Amino acid sequence: MASVWLSGSIDYVRGQNCSAGVGPRPCQTEAEFIGYNLICSCLCIVGTLCNVLNLLVFQQARFRVSGSTRLYLRGLASADLLASVVHLTAVLTICQPSTPHLYQLAYHNYVTTPVVNYFINVDIWLTMAISADR
Repeated sequence: MASVWLSGSIDYVRGQNCSAGVGPRPCQTEAEFIGYNLICSCLCIVGTLCNVLNLLVFQQARFRVSGSTRLYLRGLASADLLASVVHLTAVLTICQPSTPHLYQLAYHNYVTTPVVNYFINVDIWLTMAISADR
C-alpha cells in the first residue's frame, strides 16, 4: 500500500498521469480535492474576514482593556490574518486543475509552509505572553 502511494506521489511530482486520481489533478483523490480546494479555502476566507474585523474592533478607543492586552490581541489578530492570507494564496496556486510545476511545489514547501509555521508560533508565544501578563 505504501509503495503504491509513494509511486503515485512521485508520478504526481513529475507531472505524469496516474490511474488512481479522481480529482481534477492527476493523483488527487476526491477527499483531497474537497479538503484543500473547498474546505480549506472557505476556512481561510472566513478567518481573513474575521481577523480584519478583530483588528478594526481592537483599534477603537471604546475597546476597554489594559494597554498590554490590547497590543497582544492586535498581534494575535495580525498573525492569524497573515497566516490565513499566506495559506490561502498557497492553496489557490497549488490546487489548480492543472498539475503544479516543480517550482510551485518548491515554493510551497520552502517558503509558504515555513511562513505559516512562523505565524502559528507567534500565536503560541503571544498566548503565553498574555497568560504571563495576567
